[in-house]
Amino acid sequence: MYNEGTLPDSTETGEVDNEDECNFMANFKSGAKGYFRVSRFHEAQGDSFHGSEGVLKWDKGKLTGKRDVGSEMVEIDVPDPELPETIVSQFVRNILNGTALPPSFYDGLRAQEVMHAVDQSSRDRKWVSLSI
Repeated sequence: MYNEGTLPDSTETGEVDNEDECNFMANFKSGAKGYFRVSRFHEAQGDSFHGSEGVLKWDKGKLTGKRDVGSEMVEIDVPDPELPETIVSQFVRNILNGTALPPSFYDGLRAQEVMHAVDQSSRDRKWVSLSI
């Protein structure tokens, strides 16, 4: 199955020398904590955000959420933001318009720094600080 923005399926195989899955935790300056899971075999495509006030999930162009542990996820309407241009307002506009903010070289550099820190943390078995 081919989805726009992804590579088409292939039967081509080759030797793989990188990890199949990565899980890591992060502490942010704001005090927020994050848990990240990346897997080449995990079929679900989307993002979820879990916090003390509830859960938000973005999957297949739909935003859902819930506040209580026992409640069902409900679809959330995203209002058109009347905000100055920020990454948050662009994110909301992307949801509303079905567009994507293209990553820049700077974004790629920052992602590489995070991957390097995760690798270093795994090797050294301790937290690694980043200034990004």
